[in-house]
Amino acid sequence: MVMKQTFEKIKEIISEKTGVEKSEIKPEAFFMEDLNIDEMELAEIITEVEEILNLEQDIDIKNIKSVGDLLHSINELTE
Repeated sequence: MVMKQTFEKIKEIISEKTGVEKSEIKPEAFFMEDLNIDEMELAEIITEVEEILNLEQDIDIKNIKSVGDLLHSINELTE
């Protein structure tokens, strides 16, 4: 999946799960500080991303602080 399509899908998932406006979801946005998404919500988001994108490996939540971190992890797992 192309990075832009991946980003759009992630924005959709985050918005659906948390109610955050899509316009607020940017690669530089931090989940907790900027989007007020707690660890439990982040875990749910990551689980859904893994399922929708059919990732063979799990994304390591410890390394995910921002939307950009999530995009980077997805990119590494799909190369």
